[in-house]
Amino acid sequence: MRMEKAPAEGNQLLEGSLSANISVADPNLGSVSVPVSGSFTAVGNSSAVEMDMKMSLDMSSIQEAAGIDDATAAILKDLQFDMIADAETGVYYMRLGTLMDLLLGMNLQGTGGMEGTNLSGLKDTWFKLDVNAMMEQFGAGLPDLDSAELMQNPSVGGILTETLRMIPLTDKDEDWNAIQAVTNMFSALLSDKAFVKEGDNYVCTYALTMPVDSQSMAINYKLTLAMTGEEVTGIALTASLEMGTDKVSVDVSGDSKTAHVDMSLTAGDVSMTVKVDSTESAINMDMSLNAEEMVSMDYHLEGTVTATDKTPATQPPADAQVIDMNGQIFAVMPIAA
Repeated sequence: MRMEKAPAEGNQLLEGSLSANISVADPNLGSVSVPVSGSFTAVGNSSAVEMDMKMSLDMSSIQEAAGIDDATAAILKDLQFDMIADAETGVYYMRLGTLMDLLLGMNLQGTGGMEGTNLSGLKDTWFKLDVNAMMEQFGAGLPDLDSAELMQNPSVGGILTETLRMIPLTDKDEDWNAIQAVTNMFSALLSDKAFVKEGDNYVCTYALTMPVDSQSMAINYKLTLAMTGEEVTGIALTASLEMGTDKVSVDVSGDSKTAHVDMSLTAGDVSMTVKVDSTESAINMDMSLNAEEMVSMDYHLEGTVTATDKTPATQPPADAQVIDMNGQIFAVMPIAA
């Protein structure tokens, strides 16, 4: 059995738009809504992404009642974000543009590592976050993105190895139990013996019910591998986790050219649904969120994907001002060595 390989992707250009409507039931303002619109452009490959996004929040329907001044409303109507992500190093950069004008009232001067920083130019400043370094500081490593290779050529052994590497080896008994639990789960879900042949396909089903505190937790999982001869040419996955009245379910299907994701979540008074459909050249996503019948949001995103000769940057220009956020995080939340 072998996986059908998707065509080599190279550099891809993603361009698209988004729209949303945020509704709030406010005891003073009544039922109000804020329309949101935006556009985005991203250049990426398997190891890096460079993206810029423009977004507009129209506060006109609530501006007067909420006491939002004209300057703030103007900023919210013309937001821009820029992001650079390097998956190989785990380093992310973000520039917040005019949104920083709303944040300059914070007393950032004198906070760990900020001394000497030119705060007046923050809207053009890049904020750097080294996720790998942060996780190491907290005692948990991220997968070594030799995983750029793993992402391009996934294998059960490779994913298991990277998952096991994330377990911090600090207590031999607890760590051994964690290693056993992970390997048993992989065996139950992904080993050859877990699959049963049904017609031309191979199917793995898994169900587990166990007590958690005073409730019962139920996990159900079914993975179908569509076969053409000896090649896996498509997948279909359905999975759910229930605990009391809370539930999350996922339905994923696809092949080398198309993909579909349908997810729903109910947790207390919060409910959310997400639906994504993508092809080699397009992506569409719809999301709805409702929280305690006080806040709701409907969100739509659509975009097109084309090959490009552009290469994503992995860091800001050499003359850009960069603030290392790892220093700020550890200055206010020190971690014991």
